[in-house]
Amino acid sequence: MTGQDLQISFELTTLYPAVSTAVGLDVMLDLRGPNQPVTIRSADRGDLTTLTMPIKPGHSA
Repeated sequence: MTGQDLQISFELTTLYPAVSTAVGLDVMLDLRGPNQPVTIRSADRGDLTTLTMPIKPGHSA
């Protein structure tokens, strides 16, 4: 891990479906920054990927 500390938040309605599509028990999150899409992929089978967008911390829908 390199870079500055990162605080990142997601809406449950976007994070849960993205994580649940990953195959296997271990999931990897490729974080780019608080305003960039996050790549979610299986640690076992990295060929299946999903993108999801974070929200501002403290955001309420």
